[in-house]
Amino acid sequence: MKMIKCLLVDDDPDEFEIFQAAIDDTLLPVECLYASNCPYAIDHVQGREQQIPEFVFIDWLLPAMDGMQCLTNLKMLPELSGAEFVIYTAFALSESTMKAIESYHCKFLRKSESVTMLSDQLRSILQPVGLTQVNARL
Repeated sequence: MKMIKCLLVDDDPDEFEIFQAAIDDTLLPVECLYASNCPYAIDHVQGREQQIPEFVFIDWLLPAMDGMQCLTNLKMLPELSGAEFVIYTAFALSESTMKAIESYHCKFLRKSESVTMLSDQLRSILQPVGLTQVNARL
């Protein structure tokens, strides 16, 4: 079974744990890597042939470089030319910001306090690429 790789760029370490719990709850074969800011994400991806993420989730409010700047920089990396990008935020974004995100052919995912809700949203993003759920937990 193919393992899908994703990268979460978020400066909140608690968010890493919530996101991973939701990924685990999807029962999909997903390995998620983390970067606490965009420069770390760029360093992780550049020049690597293995462990290139197929999905990149970017927090909108990052220190030093906001979500749009991070998205722009990551989209320029040839290693990520086949990746799907998702803006991941707790905040409502303006209509003009949403249009800018859409111009990058990105999806939008609202952070949820419920792991179950987040898991359902992640499943709807990840499953269409042909992944199947692993055996349900007993």
